[in-house]
Amino acid sequence: MKPDLDKKTREELALKKMTKDMRSLLPALEAVMKENYTEGKKVSGRTLSEALNIKRPALRTMINYLRMIHVPIASDPSGGYWYERNNAKLIKNAKALQHRVAMQMNAITGMIDGANDRNLDEGMFVA
Repeated sequence: MKPDLDKKTREELALKKMTKDMRSLLPALEAVMKENYTEGKKVSGRTLSEALNIKRPALRTMINYLRMIHVPIASDPSGGYWYERNNAKLIKNAKALQHRVAMQMNAITGMIDGANDRNLDEGMFVA
């Protein structure tokens, strides 16, 4: 999603990417996280997606939306998700996520630059 869009527009676009069933599960997902997975108790994406009967990409979309509307869901690539009540820890977790995204952007740039250097067919990568 483009960072230059205003908050309301970003939220609307994120909601449009979800099915009606996904949108209907958002309150339940938030409640489950808030009531059961706090203070160091984490839940895996697999466990959450199985409990909600959704695929993991759908779960990630839903969690990203909840984060966008300020629900403090933190994550660890090796340890799952949890509801983080401590703002300092949430900020630290957000910075770690920001670093992972930056590393992915570097990889994407390398892929595009490599493709352009080899004169591969246009359209394979989005610049």
